Amino acid sequence: MNSSDHMKIAAFQELKEALQVKRVNDELLEFLAASLRWILQYCKRNDIPIPEKGKIMELMDRAIEIEKKLPSQYISDGSYHHDDKNDTKIDKT
Repeated sequence: MNSSDHMKIAAFQELKEALQVKRVNDELLEFLAASLRWILQYCKRNDIPIPEKGKIMELMDRAIEIEKKLPSQYISDGSYHHDDKNDTKIDKT
């Protein structure tokens, strides 16, 4: 095995680790969005006002848009693929 092979292996390992971190971040975002949806629905159902609700929604929308731009899967042909199965939507009512 030459130095080029070692570099490829190291790069591939770093890519795998980065994608693992990305998956954890995706999962955290999903839990955060679900928690936020529950809180918003609870407050709406119980007539509890939320200070700066619009600002909270803007921040969540921004986080979701950033997450959607990042690749989430490395395919064996060397290309990246974004997996839309975790498309997170927040009820803004």
